[in-house]
Amino acid sequence: MRRLKKQIEISKNLFYVIVIFIIFVAPHLIVEIVNAKPEVINQTKILVVFNSAINPILYGLKHPHFRQVFKCILCRRWKEVPQPSLILKRTGCATAANNTDSHDMQYI
Repeated sequence: MRRLKKQIEISKNLFYVIVIFIIFVAPHLIVEIVNAKPEVINQTKILVVFNSAINPILYGLKHPHFRQVFKCILCRRWKEVPQPSLILKRTGCATAANNTDSHDMQYI
């Protein structure tokens, strides 16, 4: 049940990222296809850049570990930023990362 809930949360996060990408990039693609005026193309390029700028904010809102690190960085609490190995241990990824048995490893 917990795994299903995590899968649903990951799917929702991916959906949000894709929708925001489409919202900010589609106008630029459309004006490029219809050969719009250079001024219009330049204005839509701002949306493309904004898409990249909004991604860390989106991840910060949706992912608890990212949010924790982001908060420490913004508040200049450098010593409180958790080490990556500690986050891996909490999520159960450290044992998979340290496993050298090729039959148990998953490749992406």
